[in-house]
Amino acid sequence: MRRSVAFPGHALGSGLTSAAAKARNFELGLVPGIPVGTSLIDAHAGGVGVMESAPALGFKSEEFEKEAICHRMVLVCGTSTCHMAISKSKLFIPGVWGPFWSAMIPEYWLTEGGQSATGALLDHIIENHVASPHLANRAASQGISLFQLLNKILDSMMLVQKSPFLAALTKDIHILPDFHGNRSPLADPKSSGIISGLTLDTSEKQLALQYLAAIQGIAYGTRHIVEHCNAHGHKVGIMFHN
Repeated sequence: MRRSVAFPGHALGSGLTSAAAKARNFELGLVPGIPVGTSLIDAHAGGVGVMESAPALGFKSEEFEKEAICHRMVLVCGTSTCHMAISKSKLFIPGVWGPFWSAMIPEYWLTEGGQSATGALLDHIIENHVASPHLANRAASQGISLFQLLNKILDSMMLVQKSPFLAALTKDIHILPDFHGNRSPLADPKSSGIISGLTLDTSEKQLALQYLAAIQGIAYGTRHIVEHCNAHGHKVGIMFHN
């Protein structure tokens, strides 16, 4: 079998087959023979859309925009979270994937840090709590998502407790979110998660606090990645997500 490696975006073979074009023509208007490039993974596709669509501040020159785009980091969130930043020069960041040439934006080097199982972590924290089934039923009866209901509970708690801000609610509970290892920047697949501050409380409010603490832990992980990348040559100053 003959195998070859092509750069992302390069055409493969003789283009889209007739069968594939017929199957997709109604949705996308594709025709047989149209060049088919090597695939970008879903995170890269999301990164292109967010990175390139970010609005410029004021009327800036093209050269300014070429520099400004290197100050952005894109978070593509799902089961895991990909942190993607680009640079004109080749930057090697310990514990972070890359640099990859023209892997996302043509003629730029891509750095990709990651947090494994972030969305899955939130699901795990919620679904494995004894109060979860009751909350899920209540959310369904109100026609809202379980996440929206948890946010409403947190807002109510902040008012009742006269908390100065929402994040202060979790002053006594903290979560290290490495339940599935640390992909970046520690690059330790054996790293594990920690929940500090658990009590015998099994109420809905306690579930809401664990949910908030998990989000905060993930956010601190992102901060760790950004600071680590900037310490090794990046200049990330603004973040976007999709």
